[in-house]
Parts: sequence; structure tokens; C-alpha cells
Amino acid sequence: KTVEVLSFKRLFYYVSGHLGGSLLPRLTDTGREILIAKATEKCEKEFKILGKSAKYKGFTKVLSILFSEFKRYNITADKLRETFIKLNEDEFLRQKLEDISLVYKAYQEELLRKFIDADDELSLLAEILKEHNDFFADSIILIDEFEGFTPQEMTIITQIAKQAKEMKITLCTNTRVPAERSIFSMQAKTAASLDDIAQQYGIE
Repeated sequence: KTVEVLSFKRLFYYVSGHLGGSLLPRLTDTGREILIAKATEKCEKEFKILGKSAKYKGFTKVLSILFSEFKRYNITADKLRETFIKLNEDEFLRQKLEDISLVYKAYQEELLRKFIDADDELSLLAEILKEHNDFFADSIILIDEFEGFTPQEMTIITQIAKQAKEMKITLCTNTRVPAERSIFSMQAKTAASLDDIAQQYGIE
């Protein structure tokens, strides 16, 4: 038996190395900005708010950072669209989100079957683990030194917990009950979320 010390990112390479993953080239930061610029150019005639901003230097970098956050929190172009449709009271924000969702969707289409975005690797890992639901069947998993987890990471933890022989997650907190003013608020919320997952899937 072996011991592996892995981050979530390295876990993607560990699992895909054993089971196979995307063979598409990994997109660099510069490559991402080039594709975002291309997606922006495709959408600019439809812009309601971002037309002038799109011409400024640094615009693609700002969108690159924003799209990274979207991916970490499992926000798709469709979810973004659902959000701005509901914003009837703030027309400026609604139109701005509509423009952003256009570029985001166009960017995803540019990626399709050509490249893999580094921020999509954890989502891909979750899909791989769903298909191979016995990969961690004989494993004992220890997760330490986290204050909280993104939705992407939570999805992976859920898949592993459903498979593993045993899983232990440590959090630096003195309570499992979230309290807004506590310095352990984030950790307690994370513990509560993990408890919900365990209860939902009958994990002890």
C-alpha cells in the first residue's frame, strides 16, 4: 500500500493518469486571454453595456479572472442568464451580466473539443469519478489544512466519500454550529455542509 499527498489539482492528474482523462492541450493563461479576446470580438455587436470597455487594455484579463471564479463555483453561462433575467429592478446590472454571459458562452464554445481550461479540471475529475465509482474503494482519505471548499471541491469530496473505505476531514474550529461573528464561522459552515452531504448519502 502507498501513501499519496495530493492537492485537488494534483489529484486530477493522479486519477486521470490511472483512468485516462482529457487528451486535449491545457490552455495557458495567455491562451485563455486570446480565446476570450476572440469570443469578445464575436459578441461585441450584441453588447449593451460593455462595448467601450471591451476596447480597453486589460479587459480580457479581468474577464479571465472572472471566468475562473465562475468555474470554481460551478456557474455556467445558463446559470448566469437565469440570474440576469430576474434582475428587473437594476437594468444596468442586468444588461452588464447579459453581456458577460454572451462572452462566457462564446468562450466555452471556443474551448469545446480544442483545449482544456485549467479551471475545468476539477469538474472533469468529478465526472471521471462518477464513471469510475470504485476508484477509491479500498482507500483511506485524510483531508487537512482547509478552511472551506469551493463547490467544485465539494463535488469531488462527495464522490470520494461515496467510494472510500474511510474519510476523515479536519477543520480548525471549536464548534460545528455556524455563528456570523465567530472567527471559526467559515469552518463551522463547512462542517455543516459536510454533515449535510454525509446525511444525504448515508455516510457515517
